[in-house]
Amino acid sequence: MIGKENSYTLRFPFVIDQKIRMNMPSGYKMIQSPPVKKLGEGTKAVLKESIIHWPKKAQLIADSTWTVKSVIVDDLLAAILREELAACMRWPVLDLPFRK
Repeated sequence: MIGKENSYTLRFPFVIDQKIRMNMPSGYKMIQSPPVKKLGEGTKAVLKESIIHWPKKAQLIADSTWTVKSVIVDDLLAAILREELAACMRWPVLDLPFRK
């Protein structure tokens, strides 16, 4: 998606929103919350992540929102998009340590 070109355009601005809600077996607690990312604050491409664990409800909620507001991509925005895309791709392999 993001090549080595100097500048290019996207067809349209976009938002990718991922939400995961998992019911956990009761009695399990998250040992350590993984680091969440907030990238691109103040730019035209912003990635925000959050992970919330509710032990009493035995639920885990993870949220990731990637908002790209511009269709014109210059060198600076392309570098930000590359970093944010790499952050989005880490979600399937993210480890969440739990203990009973």
